[in-house]
Amino acid sequence: MNDTVEHIERSVYLYALQELTQHELPITTMDNLPLDLLQEAGMVALGIDHRDDITDGSKSLASIFNRFNEDDKKPDAYYPTNAVEDQRVFYPQRNQEAHAINDAQAVLHALLQKVDLSTCPLNTLAGMVETAGSYRPTKDLPDVSLYDHTKLTAAVAACLYLYGQEHAVHTYKSLRSEQAYLLVSGDLSGVQQFIYTIPSLGALKSLRGRSFYLDLLLEETADELLSQAGASRSCLLY
Repeated sequence: MNDTVEHIERSVYLYALQELTQHELPITTMDNLPLDLLQEAGMVALGIDHRDDITDGSKSLASIFNRFNEDDKKPDAYYPTNAVEDQRVFYPQRNQEAHAINDAQAVLHALLQKVDLSTCPLNTLAGMVETAGSYRPTKDLPDVSLYDHTKLTAAVAACLYLYGQEHAVHTYKSLRSEQAYLLVSGDLSGVQQFIYTIPSLGALKSLRGRSFYLDLLLEETADELLSQAGASRSCLLY
């Protein structure tokens, strides 16, 4: 991956970590960045221009289904402000100050004690933002998590920078009308036939093994495409 692109993506994640910790981070990676690039990437990732009146001020992530309950007298639902751990899934509750099972900030501070932010891998930074920011809203949309917005912002910023460099454009807002992005999607055909055409003896192990093989194949294919494009896993939507 291009060193400048990595520098830009690292800075996006570091800004998110700084917002989560609510403290100035002792780093120099944020210096000398094209701030208009990061601002434009953030707006594109949200799909809106900045507005201060669209957030409800809550520190809890709102359920997307609140949008469909405008005529309902029931209170809106919010996720508890947990840190992601042990693959647990948390569900929204009809309480703006939903009870958190763990302290996301405490979990994040513990993680920060173990790493050097100036040298740790990009994926480590992304992982920390995912851990502490998956159930925290971004400032502009209460039902979009800080992690999702940060990840997409990093991807958009990388695309804008590379497109701008290739076409000698440095006013990034002017690229809104340009085809600066390429969405790549793929699928595997014949999956069911591959998984389920197995002998009855040891069927469970065969099912698990073949499913795991397909997962690895998809991950490897995605990583190869990202590598050829000079992009990071921030650009992997799903």
